[in-house]
Order: sequence, then C-alpha cells, then structure tokens
Amino acid sequence: MVDKNALKESEPKNRLFLSGNEAIARGAIEAGVTLVTGYPGTPSTYVIETLLSISDPGFRVEWSINEKVAFELSTGVSWAGLRSLVTMKMSGLNVASDSFLSVQYSGAREAWFCTWPTTPTSIMGWSNRIHGTTLV
Repeated sequence: MVDKNALKESEPKNRLFLSGNEAIARGAIEAGVTLVTGYPGTPSTYVIETLLSISDPGFRVEWSINEKVAFELSTGVSWAGLRSLVTMKMSGLNVASDSFLSVQYSGAREAWFCTWPTTPTSIMGWSNRIHGTTLV
C-alpha cells in the first residue's frame, strides 16, 4: 500500500505502485473531479476509502444511501458542468439501472466517470454474466 497523501502530489517524488482502486483514486485527483460518491460494496469500497484517508483531497468525497442516489448525484454534478466520479459494485448497477438508462438520452455536460469494479476471479454471479458487455 502506498502512502495515501502521496496520491495527491502533482509530481510524485518516486514511482508509485498502486492497486487498481488506488489508481482510480489517483485518476480522480488528476482529472480534477469535484465530487466522488458511491455505495459501499467490495471491491469498489476501496476507491472511496482511499480518498477518504487522504487529508484534504481538494474535493468532496462521500458515501450515498444507495447506488441510485450516488449515480444521480454524480449525474447532477456533471449536468452542472463539473467533473465527478461514481463507484459501486457491479451488481449495484441493477439498483441504479433506471437512472443509468435514462441518462443515456440526456448525456452529460462535463466529464463523468463511472466505475463498476468486479472480482476478476469470481466464477458465478450477476456481474460475470454481463462483465465486459455493457459499459463503455
């Protein structure tokens, strides 16, 4: 694990070896997001936990009460012309699917990042039936 405060340095002094979740957190910092939100569930929990462990990341980081609320909050930030990131486990997309499908018609005004991490070694479950087939 890397020193969490090293993630927010604009030019790290040393090469950083990051987990996938830490890399997503670093990407959010570099992208200039104003909000990171999500609903806890392994493996996506660690993106927000990483950002919450950084002292003053420079933007708002929060948990939402469910995946739909997280998705809609992130969408609203994008519609306001600001960058945002939403993260939830793959099966959480089912909870947010009404909003996800509706937003496809309205689009976004600013960059809007959505992550749906899944466990690559799992052999059963909803996420494996659609993994790699839906999200662009």
